[in-house]
Amino acid sequence: MEGARLHHPAEFRRQPALRARRGLAAPWELVSSSVLEVVLRYRHEGDADWPFAFEARQYFTLTPQSMRVQMVFTNSADLAQPVGLGWHPYFPKRARSRLHIELSDRWDTDATQLPTRKVAQPGIDSDVSHLDFDNCFDGWKGPARIRDEKFLVATEFVAGITWSCSRRRTRTTSASSR
Repeated sequence: MEGARLHHPAEFRRQPALRARRGLAAPWELVSSSVLEVVLRYRHEGDADWPFAFEARQYFTLTPQSMRVQMVFTNSADLAQPVGLGWHPYFPKRARSRLHIELSDRWDTDATQLPTRKVAQPGIDSDVSHLDFDNCFDGWKGPARIRDEKFLVATEFVAGITWSCSRRRTRTTSASSR
């Protein structure tokens, strides 16, 4: 990136998808909190593994009907840097939970979990218990919904990753939210 050299530890070389996850397992600072809003901040000053300085803030706001989540990224470096934003919420994988997403394409991944091939995907409307995949999706149209007799989650994404595993958990991750 504009002459910056990237040094990737061995785990990044084995799993290149980890490179983009600077704030996933890092501690975030509590900036402010109230009954209706929480603001968190993560600062990265740049290091040997990721030479780009940046700050990210997350805003969680409650209304009587919903929760709004927003992430803001500020590039503090003197050069451009690649950026991807998202959340990794987990939902119980219950027998009667159903996932509905209108979308147009799916990205298949290689052995290192990097997206390599775009294929047509006519959307997903299925019981969560039958799903078993880890893919990025494009062409979102409207909200993604997970619902059952206990809860309803509806959110709008510009792009997203939906992952399901056999250990009775599923997660939906946004690359960015509308």
